[in-house]
Amino acid sequence: MTDTPTPHQSTETRLRELENIKEIFDQLTDNLTDVFWIVEDTWKFVYVSPAYEKIWGASCQSLYDDPVSWLEIIHPEDRERLKDSYANLFEEPTNIEYRIILKDGSIRHLKSLGYYIYNEEGKPYRIVGTTIDITDRKQAEETQKHLMAIIEATTDFIGMTDKNGYSLYTNRAGRKICNIGADEDMSHMHISDFHTQADFKHIMKEALPCALKNNVWSGEIEILTSDGRKVPMHQVIIAHKSPHGEVEYFSTIMRDISERKQAEEELRKHRNQIAAIEKFSAVGEMTAAIAHELNQPIAAIANYARGCLWTLRSDKPETNKIMPVVEDIIVQAERAGNIMRNIRSSFEKGSIEKQPVCLANLLAETIQHIKDDLEKSNIEINDDFKDVNVTVLVDSVQIEQVIMNLLNNAIDAMTAHDCTTREINLAIESDEMVTLSISDSGPGIGNEHLKKVFDPLFTTKKKGMGLGLSITKSIIEAHDGEISVTSSPKGTCFTIKLPNQ
Repeated sequence: MTDTPTPHQSTETRLRELENIKEIFDQLTDNLTDVFWIVEDTWKFVYVSPAYEKIWGASCQSLYDDPVSWLEIIHPEDRERLKDSYANLFEEPTNIEYRIILKDGSIRHLKSLGYYIYNEEGKPYRIVGTTIDITDRKQAEETQKHLMAIIEATTDFIGMTDKNGYSLYTNRAGRKICNIGADEDMSHMHISDFHTQADFKHIMKEALPCALKNNVWSGEIEILTSDGRKVPMHQVIIAHKSPHGEVEYFSTIMRDISERKQAEEELRKHRNQIAAIEKFSAVGEMTAAIAHELNQPIAAIANYARGCLWTLRSDKPETNKIMPVVEDIIVQAERAGNIMRNIRSSFEKGSIEKQPVCLANLLAETIQHIKDDLEKSNIEINDDFKDVNVTVLVDSVQIEQVIMNLLNNAIDAMTAHDCTTREINLAIESDEMVTLSISDSGPGIGNEHLKKVFDPLFTTKKKGMGLGLSITKSIIEAHDGEISVTSSPKGTCFTIKLPNQ
């Protein structure tokens, strides 16, 4: 026969089970970081987990003794709202967010959720709830809010697409650049809608594969606006991947470089203008030289013609036929001489337009034009001259041509000989004359060439024309100035002197 448990034994078994359940319950609640609580319909707390003491800084017993003591550290702006919610606990479920102020003055954000327990009559007689510390979430939301404010305020195009290239998000600046309304749906738009066909192929063949491999790509492209305009942009594409390495989405940052492109175009035009002046000056030098050479034989022709005429007149042999021809020779020879003199005089001093110019500013502007060349050649250039405020009366374009020619010569000298130290030093001094010195750390000019550097058609460059320094000297002398050069194996220094205004 099987022993039947006595009522006493059944009660003991049930008590042990309850004790086991309580032990498990205590273990769970003791290790919860959230507050677990139970409130009776008499407004008293039946149970509060130990996490209450960690968050509120008060004992659980104090809450049992005074059920409303938890309201003492509620933020003043939230306290009345919390009182109303507590008073209506058994009328509507609890779901409320609020703040508490701790003893050290710090503020924590909390959220309380309550659930009814019903009696046999179907009426709520207890509420079981949890209070969760949501401070970290609130701070994250606030950080995200600030981040979005920054993203929306920036003038750069910022956007996101899914892994297939369809738009997920475009900030205010991006919509403005593309001429897309603030509320217009962009989810159907693909990256191909924002680029020319050539740029889209470039993105698909180079940009995205590079971003997938290296996580990021950057380059210059053009985007198409909704009204058909092309806007030059510098773009960065970032591939965002899962922990398993799978692409989840792409983000992009684009900056409008229209102003930079326009500046580059103006610089290109300015350089072309300088080049045109150099060509014109070269033609002037060559024309002047030709005029100088032709004047002598033309003068000789005129003299020979005069002698022939004198002879013919003395002998009187058929003077009626010879004399008109000889006279025409004289007229044409003298006319040719006048033409040559007029051409040469057009390139003499006095034909330039002078204006007051700050030499330091002109020097800085010229350096800006060749900034890319200096960076590519890894050449350092000092700017100590910027504080020297000296004004000279010059043709700014011609003097800029002189400075640029000397700087380019210095760059060529240092790069052609692979100099380890590459420096250009500029200095301005003012006395009776304004002195500008331009020195480099190149290999220098040999003594046998130093005296010839300003001679027309003399050059040490393989592809040089030998006109640059000759033109430079002509321009400086046309400004009533002087130019000289010194050199050593450690470098070359050109010194220009101009009248002080």
